[in-house]
Amino acid sequence: VGRSPAKLKINRWVCQQYAQLFELQRCSEWVFVLEAETCSTIESLLEHKCDTGRVVVANPNDSVRSAIHSEFPDVNLFPMTSHDFFSAMRESGNSCRSALSQRGWNGCFGMIWLDYCGTFSSIAGRKRQKDIQNIFESGLLCNGSYAGILMLTLSLRGSPQIYEHDVVDSVVAFVTQVAERNAIKVTQNGTCCYKVSCRMYTLSFYARKKEDNDRRTAVEERDSNQRLYLRPENDSQISFFPGTWELLATRDKPLPAGIAMHCTSKLVFKLLMTALQGPMHCCIQESKLFYVSMELCQEDSFKTLLLLVGDPLDQNLAERLISSLSLQVRDRVCLRGEDFREIVCRAADQPEEFADLHKNPFDFVWLGYESYKSFSARDLQHCYTWKDINDLFNHGILSCFHGHECLVGICVNHASNGECWQGSCIDWIVLGFQQVANKYGCEATTLAVVQYCVECPRACCMFLVGKRKDVVGNFSCWQGEKAKVGRVEEESRQEGNIRCNHSCLDDYQSLEHFVDSIRETQVSNWKIQLGWDLDREKVPVKSSFKYKKISLSIARLVSDISHQRHGSNLSVLLHEPGFSFILSSLLSLPAKETDVASLEVNCVTSDNLQAQQAKKLSRHVYVRTDHDDSLEFLESMLLHDVLILCEESGFAWWSKLWETLVLAWIEGKSKTSGLYGLVLLAEASCKQASTDLEQRLLRKATDVDLDMQRGPSEFFCHESCNFYFASYTMIAA
Repeated sequence: VGRSPAKLKINRWVCQQYAQLFELQRCSEWVFVLEAETCSTIESLLEHKCDTGRVVVANPNDSVRSAIHSEFPDVNLFPMTSHDFFSAMRESGNSCRSALSQRGWNGCFGMIWLDYCGTFSSIAGRKRQKDIQNIFESGLLCNGSYAGILMLTLSLRGSPQIYEHDVVDSVVAFVTQVAERNAIKVTQNGTCCYKVSCRMYTLSFYARKKEDNDRRTAVEERDSNQRLYLRPENDSQISFFPGTWELLATRDKPLPAGIAMHCTSKLVFKLLMTALQGPMHCCIQESKLFYVSMELCQEDSFKTLLLLVGDPLDQNLAERLISSLSLQVRDRVCLRGEDFREIVCRAADQPEEFADLHKNPFDFVWLGYESYKSFSARDLQHCYTWKDINDLFNHGILSCFHGHECLVGICVNHASNGECWQGSCIDWIVLGFQQVANKYGCEATTLAVVQYCVECPRACCMFLVGKRKDVVGNFSCWQGEKAKVGRVEEESRQEGNIRCNHSCLDDYQSLEHFVDSIRETQVSNWKIQLGWDLDREKVPVKSSFKYKKISLSIARLVSDISHQRHGSNLSVLLHEPGFSFILSSLLSLPAKETDVASLEVNCVTSDNLQAQQAKKLSRHVYVRTDHDDSLEFLESMLLHDVLILCEESGFAWWSKLWETLVLAWIEGKSKTSGLYGLVLLAEASCKQASTDLEQRLLRKATDVDLDMQRGPSEFFCHESCNFYFASYTMIAA
């Protein structure tokens, strides 16, 4: 990146601005930059007569610092991240400040260039936000009469935009807000958009103390601004936006992620208007353009709306969007800079807040996690343990605890290789949510599901929730086929349970027409449907085909072991995510192989849904919680002659789950006589991890006098991921 022609031109553009400000004698001669071993930024500073002895770089990588020092020995290097550096600089007597003061530092920087690789969202993004806060709060850019330039470079690798340049809106609003809180005025010199390995933005801010800015005449201020309004060198790869960025100017140019959220919000609103009668109390956690909230605000269909925006980056945009609403609507919207978990935790400590929540329980809750990290398969399998979902029911803040039905929506990103079969991520969310609802005496019906992919797969589920068996609402029958709707409605009416007069079938057909109208949305892998069938036939996904690849080798190994045991009974314990290929391959052995007299295949999983799937074929299924190393489970393992343990994750995770048990199993088998087998598979981005594990297993076998031999084994690539499959036989004398 550092040596690409476009990036070098950006470097020169940045340094020209600093040189102009220094020429005006309005800034410190000290500069802080994030630098790589290419040193291209420092080289650009040298071209503009910057003293390398006044350049400060923070980098935790020893080899990078060594490369910089060998090229520019005068540069001030600190062995830490920028986050640690700016955090330390908040304290007056810290070692970083002391070291710089000894070298003549005057207490602030003329330019701080944070050349980040990423955005301001995500966990890493929160640390970058903290950098900005620390810089302004500590006076590191503006101090006394000194002004300064703040440069920010962001990349969009793996980060979907809702609309064109939305990341710039968020960052500009955030920087402006933080500066204002610290009595600093910032104006923009310009914004560059370009592409190197991915789309990147470099934003330039001119910062000065408000009191100093007020003392200067309009002419002086205009002259300074004009001197800094420089254009980068012409390059077809660089789009330049001069001067101040106009917030939300491109919101009407949605990208696929925005189109998907817009259609989803339309569906949510349609469900709300059909399922719930009358204005409602709403709680919505979401980000960016707040599509669900704005949809409700446009129709004025709520009594109160609690909008939760946990990411400070989006709070300023939320304030601007709310301010554009009519006063009548705006007065009923309460914006909180917290996420749902923080709201509930704080309310738990303040009874008066819980009293308010119980007074106006929520008819609609939307938990949007689209700006959070992608959830792994294991996260979704255990969503019944999520605090947010449990808090919904545990504290009685839903209207279903007050005699009414309510609607709850959940939107998550999930890992691209996280499914065991098509729709398993939805299955886990639906089953987990229903389990929590049932635990608290409620019933949850899946109204609709939306799936699509923008950078990573995303899933949205909408549930109708009511007290169990107390009422049968219009949508209690949606899990079944459409043909059953009329019959269920009639049965409910005869029992006197239905609480609405209009036809369930009419509502269903109306919603079907609406779904058809947005079914062809131009978004990758867009799928939308009403209801969800947990009992459908499961179809394997491509990521599970790696198990098909090794199933034949495993079947041969089991057959060979059975043959050498002269057809005696053989017991196998299998862990295969999804149980799609290896299980069926093993179960077909007795019919194909005359040597296999009696084969018992038992399965083990930590996922209740996969356990249900395995029980259709396997004699016994162990549902084992993660890290269950109990004696009881070990005794179950010792009953098996062959262990087949496959994991989607890497060998570090495999070892965490299985190694202690397998080592104990090896020791247990050494006290018997016979032939045994072990098969393992895991992701192998680090080959050394698989080698180290194998050595530990062999060492254990040697220690207990067990003859352990490696069978068929291989490294292979599947869907851009490397895996290692290994098999072993063990003879106990």
